[in-house]
Amino acid sequence: MATKSANLELNEKVKIMQREGCEVYHLAFGQSPFPIPTCFVKGLKDFAESHEYLPVAGTPELRKAISKWHESHGEIIEPEQIMVGTGSKELIFLVMNIFNGDVILVSPGWTTYAPQVRLAKQKCFILQSSMEGQWKVTAENLESFIEEQKDIAKNRLLILNNPGNPSGMVYTANELKELSEVCRKLNITVLSDEIYGLLNFKGQHECMAKWYPEGTLVTSGFSKWSSAGGWRIGYIVLPKNMDTFMSILQSAASQTYSCAPAPMQHAIARGLENQEELEDYIDAERKILKAVGDYCHRELQSVGIKGIQSEGGYYYMPDFEICRAGFAKKGIVNGKEMCSAMLKEVHVALLPGSDFLRSETEFNVRLCYVDFDGKVAMDLLKNYANLDNKSTANIFVKRAAPRVVEGIKRLKAFVQSYS
Repeated sequence: MATKSANLELNEKVKIMQREGCEVYHLAFGQSPFPIPTCFVKGLKDFAESHEYLPVAGTPELRKAISKWHESHGEIIEPEQIMVGTGSKELIFLVMNIFNGDVILVSPGWTTYAPQVRLAKQKCFILQSSMEGQWKVTAENLESFIEEQKDIAKNRLLILNNPGNPSGMVYTANELKELSEVCRKLNITVLSDEIYGLLNFKGQHECMAKWYPEGTLVTSGFSKWSSAGGWRIGYIVLPKNMDTFMSILQSAASQTYSCAPAPMQHAIARGLENQEELEDYIDAERKILKAVGDYCHRELQSVGIKGIQSEGGYYYMPDFEICRAGFAKKGIVNGKEMCSAMLKEVHVALLPGSDFLRSETEFNVRLCYVDFDGKVAMDLLKNYANLDNKSTANIFVKRAAPRVVEGIKRLKAFVQSYS
């Protein structure tokens, strides 16, 4: 039986606590803190009265606009390869439903992947990664994993997330190239979830489809980089040789959600014409998120907490293993109990690694460093020319993200009380 999404469930709990007057530092929910780009908002106002059913795959205008947008970032995609849906989450689920084979998930992985596999009644195999390996899948361990799975189907669907949620890791071009060679050799289709691609802090996102064009489906959307999570507009890009799969996917969509919302499709299609405004917006996001993410890593590291520094998106996966002995004295034996203690004792909300396919006995968490006002942060950024300077970045973060700073301060106190 599928359970409620862990992040949504905790978010609702935190909102109730806050309404009841409890101050909670919410580092558990991956919702962009930034305002939606002005050009998108203006478009929505202009098209608010649009109410017609649209083509299942999305309007021709939006698909062309997405194609042109990708071209401006060095990726050549034909509009016919694109299908728009009600968020990439729904499209990933539909792919799982119609794929004829078994699904491979990477641990750690987004909270929704495994429940979706169960809902789709597919067989699931979990491929473990490690903090020592930067939470990445390597070509070598993927090939070894397949060889060990004697009952896995000959058709395999690997869900790859880049940049990673919950880890914040980013694959390099060479790592993807090596992975593509194994996937090609072992008949592995890749669904590359690249919803955070434009939030790669270096601005150099590498797409799996570049190295494995014939076997990679790419999902993305406007929930993360353009902060339009509630608008529910995502899309999937299929290889040119998968016309039949595209037809089946559209049939499935027509029987479930019909089409993505009309006002949002029209608004985004028009908004994507404003290239300069959007590039400036993304550049500001990257600078702010990198500064805040680096601060979290640096501060927790100062009290002995290990973790791989985030390279994209807005997640960091610190490990509180240093507190294990102290936890044992208080009867805390798993990550979920640890997170409950954090919420109760220091009012910081986090999700345990076990919600992301890690072992219950591990003490790692997903830390979302976005509990701040993104508009305030963007306005402040204009006064800070160089956030690469650690001292300047610290000053900026303390002004732009005071709730994150306070949350980290409380976590440090929590660690010191148990270590």
